[in-house]
Amino acid sequence: MISILVVSHSRPLAEAAAALASEMVPAEDGLRIGVAAGIDTPDGPAYGTDAAAVAQAITTYDSPEGVLVLMDIGSSVLSAQLALEFLEEEEIADRVLLCSAPLVEGLLAAAVAAAGGATLERAAAQARAGLFAKQYQVADVSTSDADPAPAGATRNRPPASDDDPWTTCEVEVTSPVGLHLRPVGRIVALVLEHEAEVRVSNLDTGQGPLPADSLADMLSLAADCGHRLRFEARGPRADDVLDAIAALAGTGFGDS
Repeated sequence: MISILVVSHSRPLAEAAAALASEMVPAEDGLRIGVAAGIDTPDGPAYGTDAAAVAQAITTYDSPEGVLVLMDIGSSVLSAQLALEFLEEEEIADRVLLCSAPLVEGLLAAAVAAAGGATLERAAAQARAGLFAKQYQVADVSTSDADPAPAGATRNRPPASDDDPWTTCEVEVTSPVGLHLRPVGRIVALVLEHEAEVRVSNLDTGQGPLPADSLADMLSLAADCGHRLRFEARGPRADDVLDAIAALAGTGFGDS
C-alpha cells in the first residue's frame, strides 16, 4: 500500500486534514498518512516549510509502493521538490510522486483510493479529481470542463470485459442529511473490496452514471434524502457487490 505525506505551512492545518482523511478509512486497512508542516523556532512552532523535515518525513513514510505528497502552496511545493534532492537514497526519491491536487479534497480522495489498494498513479489521479464534486455542486465550472478521474482509476485490477452484462439494483437515500462524506467513503471502500466494475446514477437528478469507486464522482451525485440511486455492476463479483451495497443502504449507508 502507498503512503501519503501532507506538506503545509501550518502544522495544525496539516494535522487536521490528516485526521479528517483518517476518518474516511478503517484503521485496520493500515494506511499511513504523515505530516511535514510548519517550522520549529525558539518560540515554538511557526508557519513555514522545511525541506530537510520533508525529506526526513518521506524517508519515514517510505513504502515499496510509493509515497504520494500533497502540498498547499508556494514554498510547500518548493520544499517538497528540494526534499527529493536531500534524500540520500535515490531509489526512495524514485518512489515519490508530488501531486498538484487541492490539499484537503485531494487528500480525502487519495486516502480512500490508497486504502482500497490503488497504485501511486491511480491515487494521484483520484486526488487531482478531488475538486470535481465541489465544481458540480457550486456550478461555477461546467461538468464538461471539470476533470473527474477516469472510470476504474482507483483499482489495481483490470476493468470488467465490455461483453459482461450489467446487473442493477436501486436503493433510496434515507439519511435526513443525504449522502454526505462519510457514507460516500463507506460505499467507495465497499466497492473497492470487490472484483467488479460499478457505476451509479442519481435517478432524481439525472446525474450519472459515474464510477462508484471514486470519492469525487460519488460526492458529485449530490444525493439528498429520498433520492433514488441506481447501481450497476459487472464482472466476477457483480452480484456480491450489489448485495453488499443494498445491505449498506439498509443501514442508511452506516448513518442509522
